[in-house]
Amino acid sequence: MLITLNGQDKPVADGTTLIELACQTGHPPERLVAELNKAIIAREQWPRIALKEGDSVELLTFVGGG
Repeated sequence: MLITLNGQDKPVADGTTLIELACQTGHPPERLVAELNKAIIAREQWPRIALKEGDSVELLTFVGGG
């Protein structure tokens, strides 16, 4: 199926969860914020949310600095 990840079309397997997608990015999930269809999703919900065709996901990383 096809979703939009950070503004780019991305094919993913049916049943892919938000946590699985986050892990595929190569960034530690604990350093990510997820937005699904314009709603921020709490990290503890990620394993229970299966993505659907046409979903729009934004995965944002925290960057520290001073």
